[in-house]
Amino acid sequence: RRYSFEQVYESFKRFEDSLVLFKKNLKQTREVYGLGAAQNFPILDYFAKGFDFPVILDDHPLRQDTFYPGLPYMIEKPKDKYDCAVAITGPDYSRVLVKRASELGFEQIILPFGII
Repeated sequence: RRYSFEQVYESFKRFEDSLVLFKKNLKQTREVYGLGAAQNFPILDYFAKGFDFPVILDDHPLRQDTFYPGLPYMIEKPKDKYDCAVAITGPDYSRVLVKRASELGFEQIILPFGII
């Protein structure tokens, strides 16, 4: 089916509102790692106007010890246990990443969008 301009605009506004809330939640947390070096993260970073993650964690060995082109985030292999918060930075893999974040013992999991 075709979407009207109003439907597309409303959807984009919900997307923007979700990112504003996501960034507010990140700022209220003392230390937050990113989890999931997904291909769409640079787009998320662009629309959010940047994040302050010390690193982004990813289990994929070919992504570890690399950077996104033009972005300041180092991608690292996860350690065994964390005593801080994590933000899901690969929203298209949220279901898998929430489980992985739980296995890594993160104290808090912050989602960029309310619907998984």
